[in-house]
Amino acid sequence: MLAAGVVLSGLCIAAGAPAQETEQSRLLSVLQRAVDAETTSGMRVGTAIVTPSVDVAETYDSNVFAASGNEHSDWFTSILPRLDILADWPRGSLALTAQGEFRDYSTFSRENIANGSVQGTGRFDLAPNAYVLAGGGYQLLHEDRGALVPVQGVSPTQFTVLSGKAGFVVEPAPMGIRLDATVDSYGYNSISLLNGTVIDERVRDHITYALAPRVSYQIVPQYNAFLQAVVNRRQYNSGRAPDGIDRSSTGYSVDLGTSFNLTSFAAGEAYLGYIDQNYGGRVGSAVSAFDFGGKLEWKPAPDTSVRLNVSRSVEESALLGSPGYLQTAVRLGIEHALMPRFLVLGSLGYANADFARNGGNSDFYDVRLGARYALSTNFTAGLEYDFGHRSSTAPLPSYTRHVVELRLHGQL
Repeated sequence: MLAAGVVLSGLCIAAGAPAQETEQSRLLSVLQRAVDAETTSGMRVGTAIVTPSVDVAETYDSNVFAASGNEHSDWFTSILPRLDILADWPRGSLALTAQGEFRDYSTFSRENIANGSVQGTGRFDLAPNAYVLAGGGYQLLHEDRGALVPVQGVSPTQFTVLSGKAGFVVEPAPMGIRLDATVDSYGYNSISLLNGTVIDERVRDHITYALAPRVSYQIVPQYNAFLQAVVNRRQYNSGRAPDGIDRSSTGYSVDLGTSFNLTSFAAGEAYLGYIDQNYGGRVGSAVSAFDFGGKLEWKPAPDTSVRLNVSRSVEESALLGSPGYLQTAVRLGIEHALMPRFLVLGSLGYANADFARNGGNSDFYDVRLGARYALSTNFTAGLEYDFGHRSSTAPLPSYTRHVVELRLHGQL
């Protein structure tokens, strides 16, 4: 599968636990359908399907350091190997993924990175309509130069994420119940500045515990109503950061929504509720707001797919004096097959970060245009252009970035 595709790898890193299994079947996009038609489904080894793949990309970045002035451009080569293993048994399954990302810059070698991750999820069926999930993962990542952090070291900041999850799902008609529990441990390396000063980023180390119940009710076969909640505890290993703030917090969100699945036409969900993250009286008022979000996958024509994602969340802040920020993100994308093997795609994105305690705002605008072509069985090529612009009233640089990437994907 073209899981890595021709997306710009790592330019906006979002670290977290492995993605959880979705509740409803999703539409097969034009891109997925075209790739499936041109590729095999991996190699069978016993009861498992093993799918090794590798992407090789050459990328031009007009603003390597995401600077507001004195911009520097560079080329870098990326190699992204990946191995997927999927095993099925009569009453369960196991999915394992190992992947890496290795970047080599032509001029600014200090920007070279070596990322990697190993993640796995197992499922065991208790009954035809009930099952349990368990999994975990380890990720070694680097923060992008355009991340919402005020301090940039000589090299990108390295951090790790150790994750674990468990879930219980019952799907009787007309009512369904799901309960997920996750734990994510974040660890940051210290960074060196150009003047030799060392910044101890370990004050950002923290563990996040979350419990997410969801109850759904089938109104008619194509529509479900649901009530979902998330309760979390974010515990920092260091009591106080250099600004004197203890960023440990407790939060929750409660949402009421509806999901739908119209076979071969559209699927998605929308919800509305309230979100709150409380940092304690010493920090000030909590970060709280109306919560809303949703996702839509729509096929207006057999050769066209449209995707819309809207979300809100409270994220951790590294700005001095601001414990967290409310993030609102929207992305609209389209994929269209001009020919059976040739696809064009584009997307528009917007993300707002509203920092607590008068920390200011950051607005990020993103436009992506690209094309992909299946050269032969299990071998595809793509070209993508990405325009990004950040406008900020927070103590973060405003910048503009142009990125062009040519990527080849091969799969056995």
